[in-house]
Amino acid sequence: LNLSGNTIRNLGLGFLLPGLRENPSFVYLNLSQTGLDQGCIEVVLKMLRETPIRHLDLSKNRLSNFFLEKLALQLEVFVSKLRFLNLSECGFFGTSCHIFFSSLQLTGISHLIFDENSVASDSCESLTLSLTRLNPIRTMSLNGCRIDSESSFCISEYLKSRPPILHLSLCNNRIQNAGAISISLSLPVCIIQTLNLSNCRIEDEGGMALARSLPTAHTLINLNLSWNSLSDVSGKGFEIAAFMLKKPIKLNLSSNKMSIE
Repeated sequence: LNLSGNTIRNLGLGFLLPGLRENPSFVYLNLSQTGLDQGCIEVVLKMLRETPIRHLDLSKNRLSNFFLEKLALQLEVFVSKLRFLNLSECGFFGTSCHIFFSSLQLTGISHLIFDENSVASDSCESLTLSLTRLNPIRTMSLNGCRIDSESSFCISEYLKSRPPILHLSLCNNRIQNAGAISISLSLPVCIIQTLNLSNCRIEDEGGMALARSLPTAHTLINLNLSWNSLSDVSGKGFEIAAFMLKKPIKLNLSSNKMSIE
């Protein structure tokens, strides 16, 4: 059921609940940009407890940290059938994000889209701890989440713990060279297959670190480094790495500063 872009608001969501309970075929529900706010939390929790919904999109609503923390608290005490959750552009930030991430270890959610919220933290330890509890997650998108080079170190530590995550998107963040170097060190030991670092302000120092890691990144099959500031130096590094690969890798270097073909 796709209701995105309609003016549902909290009251309308309450009217939907009885129909969702009675129809077991509604496993997909898209409520993106429907005028919801933090007051819808009780209806959302009932929906997760009492309906068979497995795919829920709540993106582009004004849900706030209050919603996220209450959702996190309840996810720890009841088992939901939910497998896919999109909470992009909902105004979440800071510690509330870490509380939510930590709660996911007891759920069956395997796909999390959390774009355009602020997950960066003054405490790298807090972010690392919350990420390492993301046990069920296979696909995670943190695009535009104000992740900087220090937060990238936390993500690197998370990847080094060999979590089951296969697909990670970090585009439109301030990863920069230091963050790219940190992440490159985790690639040989993690099982990630797809990594998106598009538009992350990475220059040749970071690009070369990633190029050097490719031959030992045994599971990586897709790396996106488009819209960064990589020059021919990085291009040559990736060319050399390509000769050392034991498997094909899809590598996107478009919209950088390279002049070679």
